[in-house]
Amino acid sequence: MNITRPYATYISDTAAGFIINFSILGTIGNILTIIAFGSSNKIQKNATKKFIINLAISDLILSAISLPILSGQLLFDNWLFDKTLCRVSTVILYGNLNVTLLSMTAIAITRYFMVLKPTVYPRYFTDKNVSTTMILIWIFSYLERVPPTFDLWGTIDVDPKTFFCGSFPNEGQSIDPNLVLGLIAFFTPCLVMSYSYVSIYLKIKKTRENVKTHDSRATKNIEKEKKVTTLMFIIFVSFLICFLPGVLIDSIDDEKYYPELHVFHTVLSCAIVFINPIIYACSNKRYRNAYKAIFKSGGNDSSHQPDISCQTPRCLPTK
Repeated sequence: MNITRPYATYISDTAAGFIINFSILGTIGNILTIIAFGSSNKIQKNATKKFIINLAISDLILSAISLPILSGQLLFDNWLFDKTLCRVSTVILYGNLNVTLLSMTAIAITRYFMVLKPTVYPRYFTDKNVSTTMILIWIFSYLERVPPTFDLWGTIDVDPKTFFCGSFPNEGQSIDPNLVLGLIAFFTPCLVMSYSYVSIYLKIKKTRENVKTHDSRATKNIEKEKKVTTLMFIIFVSFLICFLPGVLIDSIDDEKYYPELHVFHTVLSCAIVFINPIIYACSNKRYRNAYKAIFKSGGNDSSHQPDISCQTPRCLPTK
């Protein structure tokens, strides 16, 4: 497959350099996150931790598989592999991006029920239901890529304007399936997460106003929930920063008259794979201790495991 690169060499080389570094940082960071959270003795009773691990696994696959392939597309003038691998790599890339977004949505919904619906939380967020949800997230995320993969609605090939593998309309189709599916897959979860975190914030604010200052236990639980919710919201905002520019650029410049912009937003979106572990480490001393414990004791020191807020849903006063 012979394609001439549509932008300057220094742009593709610089972008590839960033992506390679993101790949290394993301692989290391997400492995540490999986070990730190997965070795917790309380993992079976904590839905949030399970979805965080699901998120880290998805980001690890992106770091170890998808990003090296993307850097190869940027560094070489001709696509190194055949069309089949182009399709497979695209499915892995977009499939895992869907897993990442849906896992973040599941975390937001979990926090919402834990704080605002504590009486029904134990009924819905059982170990079986959470595990089933995690499996469904992976299945749905990849099913969404079936139509273009098998040329049912759109197709997958190398884009001569950006030099990346991607989805395109079939001949005679006026609607770009990648754009439609991308907008639905992006904005729907974002709306759910926005509603969840705003509701949680208002609940915590109201509870703080109602709780008496001398009720130290309730105050401590409120502050703990606030910290964890803030952490998850920061992760959500970081996702928006990484992906919203790409959604806007793809929507406005659908014909890709400015391929450099598409290279830029691709690099920006790749940054998501290593950002979450950094946020965990910077946000809380217990997260930093958990990462340190991996090297000191193989990750088996339960005293340094990350604390994802209250271990029971009744962590905030209901009155």
